[in-house]
Amino acid sequence: MPIALQERVASLLQYKDVKSVHTKQRIMKKIPALIILMFLFALLIYISGARSFRQAFISSFLLWTVIKLYVVLVLDCIWLAHTPAVWIPGTEDMVECYQDYVFYLKSIPHSLLAGLLVSAVVGVIISAVV
Repeated sequence: MPIALQERVASLLQYKDVKSVHTKQRIMKKIPALIILMFLFALLIYISGARSFRQAFISSFLLWTVIKLYVVLVLDCIWLAHTPAVWIPGTEDMVECYQDYVFYLKSIPHSLLAGLLVSAVVGVIISAVV
């Protein structure tokens, strides 16, 4: 969520009791999800026929990349940016924040780095199983 949007939400009375989550806390909350994703990816990649580190790494990274591109391009840039019904109440006037495509696109490199890590672990899991 763009910074201006976060600041607006923080200033709204209906969200005054909502605890803000700092970067370190957000990262710590994502670690269990990454672990679960690694095992789900490993299962999917194993079922799809990958039997070596290289096959598993490439397959899982391609899957990760396709999912990330779908989320950014379809869900964020098309659906979220142009569907006021899903915008946070009290921020409806901040159209330029919701339609900040550069912000959404900037998330791709960070996610792909996480995808490299997940894919490497999936590759190790597959090569250890086989």
